[in-house]
Amino acid sequence: MYTEGFSGFGRKKERPAKQEQRELPPGFIEAVAELRERALEDVRALPSRIVPENLQGIERARMLERAAEPLAYHGVSHTERAVERMERLISVLRRLGYEVSARDEYLGKVSGFYHDSVMDFDEKTIVEPNVGMSKVMMVLHRDKNEQLSAEKALQDMRAMQRKYPDIFTDKDEALVHDAIVAGTFPGFAQGTVYQPVLDREGESPLATRLLALADIGAAGMDGPDVFRREGDAFFREENLDIADAIETLRNGGTLDAARKAYFISRMRAWSNVQISFAEGRKAFLEKELAPFPPEVREGLKREVFNQFEASIAAAKAQAERRARLDSFEELAQDMGYDLAPHASIAKAA
Repeated sequence: MYTEGFSGFGRKKERPAKQEQRELPPGFIEAVAELRERALEDVRALPSRIVPENLQGIERARMLERAAEPLAYHGVSHTERAVERMERLISVLRRLGYEVSARDEYLGKVSGFYHDSVMDFDEKTIVEPNVGMSKVMMVLHRDKNEQLSAEKALQDMRAMQRKYPDIFTDKDEALVHDAIVAGTFPGFAQGTVYQPVLDREGESPLATRLLALADIGAAGMDGPDVFRREGDAFFREENLDIADAIETLRNGGTLDAARKAYFISRMRAWSNVQISFAEGRKAFLEKELAPFPPEVREGLKREVFNQFEASIAAAKAQAERRARLDSFEELAQDMGYDLAPHASIAKAA
């Protein structure tokens, strides 16, 4: 039987998952389904811009409308995809003979649904003296958002107790808290993002490790289409000044050539970064899977993390193609920006 690593998880599978589901407390699965809806409602309500208090009139109305738009990356799609990746990992682990209990599976899903339920940020102006320009970026409160997301999850879990008494234990709450706070707090190295929790040797619960792997798993698990789409969405979400420039164009305004050139340079640089991101994720994988026995590691690489080469090749091809796009508008459309004039402008034209 497998016993090493993951704080007691990872034993040889002895019982079918359906039997374990029957052993869950009455209402457990229903409570998780309700928590999913609560979490996704919170994610849908996340603001995508900060509306200054001193903004008035039509400008304030426009900014409120923009703030109500979904976040380009950290929205419902990312949340559901992260949980779907966890489900895929669990399915393959079980097929490889690794036990994942039904309780831990469903608590892992709760963690996934809530892991980005709070996304507070600042709009920070960054001066770049080397180009004589400044940019406005979304800077997430990475030291607080994970903690606040975990607190929101625990608050809703406790609220469920009124409908389903004694449904969740203190241990359940601790698992969900650890998965969100430790499992999704990012680090940056070798031109990529990694989850420091995966360096915690074998002391982390399996649910924490699976969420950490799933949260940033596009390059290895999903392949080129999803990886490129998510990368572009993150750029659109983070680069607020470019979003404002797009809004100017959609309202019939213009941009000067120097500004467009500055935006183009950042878009091309981001496209090049996607190559090192995918290469870095591939380089980290061996260490991140180290707590699993060799045969399980190989099975996960073969059946789940088998898209790195395709993602890397596609990122290179995309960067090369975008290097040949000289028009800001054409490059912006290629990165998923909507340049269609707003209805009022189109009608006037």
